Amino acid sequence: MKEKYLLNFGDSWAAGHNNKPIPFTKDEIYSGQLAIKLGYNLLDFSRGSTSAHHMILEFQKFIKHHYDKDHEYIAIFFITAQERQISWMPHGNPIEVSPNQEEWKEYYQNFYTDTLGEFNLNTTILSLQTMCKHYGINDRYILGWQYPRMWSEVDLTRFYKNGKENCFDLLVGKTLGKTNNVDPSVKYPVVRWMLQQIGSKNKNFNDNNGHPSELGHKRIAEALYHWIHDSVNPAPKF
Repeated sequence: MKEKYLLNFGDSWAAGHNNKPIPFTKDEIYSGQLAIKLGYNLLDFSRGSTSAHHMILEFQKFIKHHYDKDHEYIAIFFITAQERQISWMPHGNPIEVSPNQEEWKEYYQNFYTDTLGEFNLNTTILSLQTMCKHYGINDRYILGWQYPRMWSEVDLTRFYKNGKENCFDLLVGKTLGKTNNVDPSVKYPVVRWMLQQIGSKNKNFNDNNGHPSELGHKRIAEALYHWIHDSVNPAPKF
């Protein structure tokens, strides 16, 4: 019998960061709950404060150190904000570029545009889809809190609800249609906007940091389970 693995890629939402001293356990984050529901083993490659492009690097690590062609894999890719970028230092190590970091303020004021973010995000997703097809991996994608413009070449059937509902709206309970534009005068506009939309009574989020609570992770896991189950289990649900 083939061993079955669920691969988790993404940023702090995928990793389970919260307002506690330590992140959630692997059984508490949505990918861990989903793996249990599906009967898969979890391999977690999520990293907090990373860009979508970083998932390519993590995917390459998975292929190099874990991949076995005789095993069965489902990969869940969490699509974070498109303004998060990646660059490389002179010594060759990658570095994350984000609007909430003071050292990159000039970059976002003078160089970054939404067109650049859109271009880099689409090329990243196309790369992930091509790599997963090459290795026979069942790839799935979930949008975080934006609705980025996708190129026609991107296979939206691999996205939760074809990319028409993101995780933030799933937890808020309404479609807000947020497509973030970076405002360099605000240190981190996304968090402020999120907190305004969440309010103080939504138990799907942790207090004051815009990340899913344990209940929020459960809600995402349930939504993903109903989406994925029939594609990997021939027996009907009861």
